Amino acid sequence: MNSPVEVVFFGKDKKEIERIWIEGVDVERIVKAPEGARYAIIDPDEHMPDVKRENNSTRSKVNLHWVWDQPTYYDHDINFTPWFNVNYYNGFTPGLMFYKGLAPGYSGVTAFEPMWDLNNKKIVGKISKSINFEENLFNKSSLRFNGMRLHGNAGGRITYNGRITNKSTHDFTALASHSALEVAALDSNLYSEGDYTTSLLQYSFSKDTKGMIDDISFKSGIMFGKKFSKSWIEGKTKIKPHKNIDFKIRGWAGDFHNDNEIPKQYRTYLSGGIDPMFSSYIYDRTGQSSFAIMQNQYIQNGPALRGLLKEGGAFASSTSMTWGINIDFKTRFLPNIFYDIAGGDEYNNTYSAAGIILGPIIIPLYQSWEEVDQSAKDATWVSDRVRLQFNFNLASLFQ
Repeated sequence: MNSPVEVVFFGKDKKEIERIWIEGVDVERIVKAPEGARYAIIDPDEHMPDVKRENNSTRSKVNLHWVWDQPTYYDHDINFTPWFNVNYYNGFTPGLMFYKGLAPGYSGVTAFEPMWDLNNKKIVGKISKSINFEENLFNKSSLRFNGMRLHGNAGGRITYNGRITNKSTHDFTALASHSALEVAALDSNLYSEGDYTTSLLQYSFSKDTKGMIDDISFKSGIMFGKKFSKSWIEGKTKIKPHKNIDFKIRGWAGDFHNDNEIPKQYRTYLSGGIDPMFSSYIYDRTGQSSFAIMQNQYIQNGPALRGLLKEGGAFASSTSMTWGINIDFKTRFLPNIFYDIAGGDEYNNTYSAAGIILGPIIIPLYQSWEEVDQSAKDATWVSDRVRLQFNFNLASLFQ
């Protein structure tokens, strides 16, 4: 530390005893405290820039604040606010959120969300902690712990992410997850009951090219389960031939390397994902409402057909190699137009869908797999196939 820093000693009843300045510290410095000193604080007036103020004091205490208050950093400043979750199985779950962090100078965030399940009369909630690390092998890295008892899942995950940034961004992620799933709370067509532990390794690359090809991204990952493993690659690009015209192109391909007893939630679904790690907000995982995952709510994952493909009444899925291409056309004067195509080793044909997107509403107008009418013939044809695309979680702000 080349810059001088001020140290202030305090005695009983927070009475200031002495202020001194220290400079030329390489690693550490032992400083003799004046008589009567009970604790010391480095730069208590926060005049000096500091990326981690939490270790600036020799003592800390717990302070509770309604919603938020200016933190001291070295104390345990815990904010609390009314909080809730809404989903089909648990219903409305009122509660509180306790959190620490969310301000410059903290090295991470801790959050605890205890809530009451009005439908099933039990305590539910989430807990999370993130730790941000200073520059090491990566320019930026973090370790996150997440636990939950909600949506019919009692489980958690540990995630480490490291980022290298130069002219492009490189993210390296390692994740371990455990889920204990309740069959009564989940759609048995999409989720298998039981306890499941998985691990994941993922690399992603992105670059803003600032030209007709506006940005490029690439992602590759591999997941390991008890009796299966799968890998995938994904590429995205945005082409802007004119200031009022955008093309977004996404390509995805994945395969299973062994397929012994693959739980339903880890299969590859041709018409989007179902979030097997419970990391996104999904209103209905039971399949019993008009906002059910897959049937009504769409998540872009896997081949990601935006039309809903079924086989024999079941959602089309595979445990072999599958692929998909998703194209979006956006112009200033028309609704967003999409075209998707997908296939795989288990299928003799390729499947395609096209339509328009209005905000979060996906409106298919053509589906190649329809046996009778492949194109929209009336309003009923369209309304029977509309899906919604929303993927958010307010609690992720605190992770």
